[in-house]
Amino acid sequence: MNFVAEALNLSKHSAERLEERGILRKAFVKSKLFDDIIDAYRLEKKFGPYEEGTVIIKGVDGLKVVRGFPKIKRILFVESGLKKHFGNAEIALEEKMNGYNVRIVKVGKKIYAITRGGLICPYTTEKAREKIDDAFFNSHPDFMLCCEAVGKASPYVADQYGIEGLEFFLFDIRNCRSNFPVGIPEKMKIARNFGLRTVEILKICRADNIEEIKKVIMDLHERGREGVVFKD
Repeated sequence: MNFVAEALNLSKHSAERLEERGILRKAFVKSKLFDDIIDAYRLEKKFGPYEEGTVIIKGVDGLKVVRGFPKIKRILFVESGLKKHFGNAEIALEEKMNGYNVRIVKVGKKIYAITRGGLICPYTTEKAREKIDDAFFNSHPDFMLCCEAVGKASPYVADQYGIEGLEFFLFDIRNCRSNFPVGIPEKMKIARNFGLRTVEILKICRADNIEEIKKVIMDLHERGREGVVFKD
C-alpha cells in the first residue's frame, strides 16, 4: 500500500482508507504472464482528479499511474450540442466501434492490456502482444494506446464486423499520468509509423456544417453501426 500512497501523493492512512471503503482494489492476479508487475491496484470509483479505472502499478522498472479513460459526454440534439461544445471549430467525426475499451501500456519489458474498469486482463494482454509492436513505447514510454478491441474472439462483445480473432483499433494516445491526449494529426502520424490500426475518421469539417454531419450519422444508422465520436 505504500507504493499507492507514494504514486498518488497520499498518506499511507489515506490509501488504506480507500481500500477499506472498497474504492481501491487489486488490479490483477499474479501469474507468469505478469512477471514485470510486482503489485497493482485500481480505483473502483473516481477519486479526486483520478478517474474510475485508474491503475497504480508497481513494476520492475518503478511506479506507473495509468489514468482511467474519461467518460464521453453525450449530445442529445446535434445542432445545439455541437454549437455548445465546439462552436464553429474544425472537428473530426470518428466511428465509435462496438467492442471493449482497453488501454495498452508497457511495464518493464512487456506490454499489458487494461480494461475500462482497471483490470489487467491476461487474455487481452496475450492478444495485444500478438498484434501490437511494442516499438511505440520505446520512444513514448509515458504514453498509453487507447483502443477498441473487436472481433469474433472477443470475450465481452459479440462481433458485428466480420473480424476473425481479436483486433485493436486505436482511437486515442494519452499521457498515462496527465491523461492529456495527443492531437489527431499526431495520432495518425504515429499510427502510420508504427503500423497501428485506427478507428475510421469518417469526416473532418466545421462543427456548424450540420447537414454534412447529419449525413454521416444517418449513414452509420442505416448500416447498424454503434455511433460517432466528435473530436476537436
